[in-house]
Amino acid sequence: MRLRTRLALALLVAAVVLSATSLVGFSLYRDAVADQERGDLQRTSDGVATQLETLLDEKADVVRLWAQQPELEDHGTIEQRGSLSTFVRQTAFSGASVVAANGTMTGIYAEGLSRETETDLVGRSFRHRRYVREALDGEMYVSDPVEADSGNRIVTVSTPIYGPSGVLGSFNAAFHLEEGDVVSVAGASATDTRGIRILANGSVVHAAGPTNATDVLVANATVADAGWTVSAVETQSALDARLWPVTLMQVGAFVFVLGSIGVFGIWLYREYVGNFERLHGGFGSLVDGEYGTTVALPGATEWDELERGFNELSETLARRRTEVTVLNRVLRHNLRNAMTVVVGNADRIAARADDDTVADDARRIRQRGESLLELADHARSVESSLDGPPDAATTRTVGGVFEEVVDGLAEELGENWSLYGLDEVEALLSPQD
Repeated sequence: MRLRTRLALALLVAAVVLSATSLVGFSLYRDAVADQERGDLQRTSDGVATQLETLLDEKADVVRLWAQQPELEDHGTIEQRGSLSTFVRQTAFSGASVVAANGTMTGIYAEGLSRETETDLVGRSFRHRRYVREALDGEMYVSDPVEADSGNRIVTVSTPIYGPSGVLGSFNAAFHLEEGDVVSVAGASATDTRGIRILANGSVVHAAGPTNATDVLVANATVADAGWTVSAVETQSALDARLWPVTLMQVGAFVFVLGSIGVFGIWLYREYVGNFERLHGGFGSLVDGEYGTTVALPGATEWDELERGFNELSETLARRRTEVTVLNRVLRHNLRNAMTVVVGNADRIAARADDDTVADDARRIRQRGESLLELADHARSVESSLDGPPDAATTRTVGGVFEEVVDGLAEELGENWSLYGLDEVEALLSPQD
């Protein structure tokens, strides 16, 4: 695998790992934010439920204390009605009534209630009302919200009226839900993105803020004693709006990481991989015989030193090859000239010699000279092969050249050529001989 491919794969793996890490981190952060929002909603709903519980306890305490007024024991008297009107004017309740132990209403006072309606209600039986039954049984009771004849949604708090002989009746106090403390408690905890719902028996008693969204986060809490449910609601869009800046930061960080990896990869390629490839190509040119090839290795000081060393080596090889070529041609030229003279003299000696031994020595000298001339021709062929392209240099094998040299020696030395030693053979092949 090439170096640039390995670098690209390494950068790709780094980008994938960092991207996956970023995505996992963002998912974890999103879950953490959602859990935090749920926790905040739960604390909000618990807080509202606690405030409502405290509010109802306070109202129950007020009703319980007022039920001890002696005027309330005098059923149907002016004093009883006066105590009821004083109670309404001095408290946050909008109406109050007294029901005798037999279930008959003996007195009532409410804001906006006409005398005719008051007269019509007094004397009627209210034993079927749960708040009356609970109080006559000796229990403090907070009713579920109901719609009164006036159209207002009210909650009734009832408590027993005790006398020397036991329970004399029930004292009942009502307050409006759409006004007063309950609305202020719910409204104080509601915001533009967070709503508060108060439910009793599955129906909404009061709602504040955005509570009708379909895709929401919800946290519920129960108001003790009353059994109401408080729901803190937050829209999904609010959660997304909170996550949006973090999403932008995450995308920015992701782009920055990928950009940094890309810049680092470009720098790494230019600083190392590119120089390695250029250096590798330079050595390939030297192997192909292209001496004098130069490379440019930009970058650090070490690359400058490598560039200078390689170029000096390449130039030295080119210069040495030129010198060897010139020297080879000079030697070959001198050798041919000298051997031509030797062969010519050997022919003249052989032609003029009267002694057969001298004639044989002259012929042997001539053969040796011709052999050296052929060797010069072989040297020229080898030089041409070395100067040519690599494909041309491989057309003749070393074994073939060696066989030609051996055959030439055998022809020149005759039957006893194998008796020559290694040093003598090398001397015969040497151009200096």
